[in-house]
Amino acid sequence: MITFSQIGELGRLGNQLFQYALLKCVSLKTGYEIALPDLTERKWHGQKCLLNNFKLPSCNFTKTNHIYKFEEIGSRLFDKRVFEVKDQTDFFGFFQHPKYYTDIKDTLRNEFELCDNLHGKVKSYLSQYKKETVSLHIRRGDASDGTNPIDSAWTNDFSRGSYMHEYYSKALKHIPKNCDILLFTGGSRKKDADYLSDLDWCKKHFKDERITFVDDLNDIETFGVMSQCDHNITSFCSTYSWWASFLNKNENIIAPKTYYPTLPNLKTIDVYPENWNLI
Repeated sequence: MITFSQIGELGRLGNQLFQYALLKCVSLKTGYEIALPDLTERKWHGQKCLLNNFKLPSCNFTKTNHIYKFEEIGSRLFDKRVFEVKDQTDFFGFFQHPKYYTDIKDTLRNEFELCDNLHGKVKSYLSQYKKETVSLHIRRGDASDGTNPIDSAWTNDFSRGSYMHEYYSKALKHIPKNCDILLFTGGSRKKDADYLSDLDWCKKHFKDERITFVDDLNDIETFGVMSQCDHNITSFCSTYSWWASFLNKNENIIAPKTYYPTLPNLKTIDVYPENWNLI
């Protein structure tokens, strides 16, 4: 048995998906069963764990008794030692290197299939659009509201030549001209997050007439819609955006070469699968 005893209490949805996916990756290599504690009441920065919205067919929810804790040495490093752990290991960390997951993406799409009621809502929502759909994700929230100050400077800068302006301007030229662009934003850690101010910021800077500014979906519904669009334009430094694109079977994905503007030397091989279109 392998587990991640702090899942749901160490990062939001994107990181929760990385953490569960690591368990699945190790389980496939070792044959160890995946077990997790009850996630119902789990929170991080006041936000509920959202993993219960996925089917997770390989997982057993039970009391976990572990004898060995494996802590990663760096979220952007691939560590082959994860496949050498003992039975009854408890993992801790973020495990964001794509090398763990690229070869098992179809398996993970099965693990992360939304529960039937949510799948129906997503399908119904997208049925109103008759053209090809493009998910355009803008991470704001904690990266722009002062709760994550290291990112505030570049996140709020949409001047010509800035990371934001250059990437999104180029990305919008790479998608079909005749399409519907669904713009999603958010990402706050605050309980009383002012989502509308993030949306207003986007309306100020994105003038493309093809854009619909989506304001009527919750976090998990948004994630589901993003993962089912015909094309994805991912955001900077967003594991939420990364996973919505990775799980999309259409695989028409545009992403920024500089994933994290405050870490410009971060190698793309340590962030993205090889088939993503980086601009």
